[in-house]
Amino acid sequence: ESDFAAEGTALHMAMDMIMSGIAKTDTDVIGLTFNGYAIDEEMFNDSIRPVLDHWDDLDQSLGGVDFFSEQRVVFPGVENAFGTADLVGSAKDRTVVYDFKFGRGVAVGAEDNPQLKYYALAAMHTPATAKFFADDKPVEVFIAQPRVNDGERFTRWMTTTRQLEAFGVELRMAVETALLPDAPLKMGPYCKFCSAKSGCPLYQNLAADVQLIPRDAMQEHIEEWLPQADMLIDLGNFIKTLAHDQMEKGMPVKGWKLVAKRAMRKWTDEAKAIK
Repeated sequence: ESDFAAEGTALHMAMDMIMSGIAKTDTDVIGLTFNGYAIDEEMFNDSIRPVLDHWDDLDQSLGGVDFFSEQRVVFPGVENAFGTADLVGSAKDRTVVYDFKFGRGVAVGAEDNPQLKYYALAAMHTPATAKFFADDKPVEVFIAQPRVNDGERFTRWMTTTRQLEAFGVELRMAVETALLPDAPLKMGPYCKFCSAKSGCPLYQNLAADVQLIPRDAMQEHIEEWLPQADMLIDLGNFIKTLAHDQMEKGMPVKGWKLVAKRAMRKWTDEAKAIK
């Protein structure tokens, strides 16, 4: 687990303590430690309070939402497929599936989001949450990501139970294909999160394949290779990290050595530092 993921887990735990009613007041989580991370006032105001405010506004606008917090849901038709939905509930005119994301980097939108569709369909087929769904009731999914840019923090998307069932068919077929001995590989932005890059033929051949194209001919292939540019940068960083880790463990890399860095200290937010 990365530090970012561990911190995100801690914030999810704090949110669950609030949303499940274990905490008498929202601020009771300040000063508590979850998953090795202490929730201080800055973290509460930066990450938790914006989500609580958004949820309260949503709850009021929908006339009240009856919900479960951190509900384990099981996906139908795929062995051992499950997940934890942050909030699943029902308002008068719709079912609500609400997801917290506490990352600072890539903003994730709710529109046609596969993860949210997965949670929603799994919740439809989980006895504890099935009562929140009805054939004639639309399903609205929400993503709250308070640490990204203002316009991307809170997104929502409406779908139907029928469309979710269609997604289930599509996903089950994809799983069957993925389990075939000759399953096709496909690169995408998700590769940056994969821990199996070192054994992936597509990923490892990326640099070699692009070098086969002369620089003066790259313009003809720009549409093909532009989507791979970030992955090429990521591949370079991956190789450097791999070499650094190897040398730190005492395994030499011929022609290279570890050199102590010169410390460069800088405020990440000058206005906040002054305050």
